[in-house]
Amino acid sequence: MEFVIDDTGLPCTAAGIGGVFVEEKLTVESVCQDPDNLSIIYIKALIQGVYTYTPTLTIEWEGKSEIFDSKYIPNWKGESVESFPINTMCSSQVVTLAYDIGVGIDNFASLKEFNIKLTFMGSSDEILSNPVMSDIFKSSNPSFEHLFIKGMSPTPYNLYYDSITGKLKIQYLDMGEVPCLCSINCVEPTSDDFNLTSCNDEVQEISIDANAIVGDPSLATITFIDSIGNTTYVNVNAMVNVEPIQMTVLKSEEPLRNNITFSYISINSTIISNEGLSYQIIRYISNEDNLKILKDWSSDAISSFIDADILPGKTYGYRVRFKGEFGDISKSSQWATVVA
Repeated sequence: MEFVIDDTGLPCTAAGIGGVFVEEKLTVESVCQDPDNLSIIYIKALIQGVYTYTPTLTIEWEGKSEIFDSKYIPNWKGESVESFPINTMCSSQVVTLAYDIGVGIDNFASLKEFNIKLTFMGSSDEILSNPVMSDIFKSSNPSFEHLFIKGMSPTPYNLYYDSITGKLKIQYLDMGEVPCLCSINCVEPTSDDFNLTSCNDEVQEISIDANAIVGDPSLATITFIDSIGNTTYVNVNAMVNVEPIQMTVLKSEEPLRNNITFSYISINSTIISNEGLSYQIIRYISNEDNLKILKDWSSDAISSFIDADILPGKTYGYRVRFKGEFGDISKSSQWATVVA
């Protein structure tokens, strides 16, 4: 006896029975706070599948968990979905969802982070009305989780000194994995204010007056404050204009060798933190035009070396320079010399 399933009224749902297969998936493109009302978050997502979908949003914070479906804002700024369920038409739909989560969390202004779980519940009236189909075709109810950090501190990717303006330049690039994780509206290094957003693939730069930096590291704390008072910090230990003290070099016999040592100290006797720091040692033979990199950039916790590649009667000079974690390079120390 031939067994036939009637998939009438189930366009593309009956995958593998004769319909067209449509993979079910959820892709979230961005999660943002509304810059005009940071109580509101909006989510841009692509939902694909053969069902109609109703989203449900769960927020987790400080050990609490609550469903925020009642805080949904239809037609937010003319962008968010007006009503549910969402009909994918057996294909995919790009949707914007907006929720006023601030009204449901008492300490939202001081809350630093919260976890978002978005689930698209899939269903089909045709499937539900057919007991055979309802056992075969079930949505996976695709979901997405994201830890939303308010007042995110962007990380510098480049730091350099502009000798013409006397400014320490700090550049930022690619603030987040998605185009918008934005809640940073102002930046306050020292006494200056800057506007800095946190959007993907965008280079931004701030400057700090560095004319007074002579020989020592520039220690700067940059405070990021968003418009509702979330505060985070980035500490910058800049090597710009730093001059390390002269290395020590001693000749030894049997076998012939030079013992060289550098210290994490500036010419002004200021201790230089080696956290995130690397160093480079340069050598010359006979004159400064005959240079060689003896030890290229390294963060090894070693500050003493032996140079056995030397010849009797030759003059050898050694100097060191440092590189900070953001690529900023110090001056070189004065040459320390010895005759082998």
